[in-house]
Amino acid sequence: MDSSLFSFLFSGSIHTELGIRVLVASVELAFLATILGGVCSVFRIRGPRFLSCLWAVVLIKPLVTLAVGSPLVLVRFEIAPEVIESRGPPRDPSASPQQSEIQILPRQESGPTTTAGRKPARPSSQPKRAWYSIPLTRGWMLAAITFCWAGGICIGGLRWVLGGYRLGCMVARAGAPDARLRGIYEDEARRRGVPSPPDLSVSPEVESPVIFGAFRPIVLLPAWLVEGKEGKLRHLFSHELAHHRHRDALVLAVGQLSLVLFFFNPFAHWAYRQWLCNAELACDRSLIESEEEAREYARELFSVLEGMRMRQAALSGLYATRHQIGTRVNALLENPMLVPSCLGCWGRCFVVFFALALFLFGFGMTEDWGDDPLCIGTFEKASPSVETTGPVGISERSPNP
Repeated sequence: MDSSLFSFLFSGSIHTELGIRVLVASVELAFLATILGGVCSVFRIRGPRFLSCLWAVVLIKPLVTLAVGSPLVLVRFEIAPEVIESRGPPRDPSASPQQSEIQILPRQESGPTTTAGRKPARPSSQPKRAWYSIPLTRGWMLAAITFCWAGGICIGGLRWVLGGYRLGCMVARAGAPDARLRGIYEDEARRRGVPSPPDLSVSPEVESPVIFGAFRPIVLLPAWLVEGKEGKLRHLFSHELAHHRHRDALVLAVGQLSLVLFFFNPFAHWAYRQWLCNAELACDRSLIESEEEAREYARELFSVLEGMRMRQAALSGLYATRHQIGTRVNALLENPMLVPSCLGCWGRCFVVFFALALFLFGFGMTEDWGDDPLCIGTFEKASPSVETTGPVGISERSPNP
């Protein structure tokens, strides 16, 4: 295959821009996750609802950066000028000396030239000032990162689609609840103030109650819990309804999208696990009103843990794993009433301020030098006996005949 095709693929301005966006969003995600984790560890912040909101904002921020960037830039990545040499075949000495090689040069705008054939110098506009700049000098490296990133997205997206299809098949095979279960579920929805609760189905293919669906959520109850006590069923239904009130199914879809797009970033997986754990703890805290009820609910969760043996877990959705149930039982037994059950007025204000600050400020990128946009891949032919000098210092003089 012609080598010029590879030269274009690994030096196109679109690929370079996308590679920078991926790099910027990934570094920004790592920075925010590290800062939030450090602050929560130092100040011992324990409010699960408050923490779940903060971690949700951290998961959403890199998606915004990848799509539109940040209006106010604090840290800027720059592409430093680099000499791009021609990669044509070896020159034949017997060829006509009037023919000059094809060069990959930055794009030149039409305008008056001097007698020497050069364009007049233009005052370059300086980019917006940032606190710190990180130069990047290898455009082909950013293009390679982009291609690897696209391949990983295809694999992760395929797994996500297959997981959703598998859950859809589970829902299609699930059965309708009996009158007793439906009555308990609807009564608990009225008591918790949920006017339009998700649909309820019973499935033998899940090992714990699960809610999934970003826009049309569905609750699946394991078949082995159908004959459970009414108190246990009320607690389990209240937990899933709390997920519905908090819009956790929608945040789950956004978090899984972040994992697909930033599969290579360990901080993305860590932030997702932090949000998931705090979302589960927040739902547990919202349905208990005393320490006695917390202990009773902990015993019911432990009985669910005992009944989860040799059963298949769902691939996607808000469902309880064995490790999560152990963490939740431990939180219910360690002074759960000291943790606030919901966000107060100051907590809501801080979350809104935190989200606005992250969406306004962030990292950025520089794609030009002065007022010349980055245009790698434009082919120009140098005229004989004329020295052509581009803004990146590429020069060539054709030999005299």
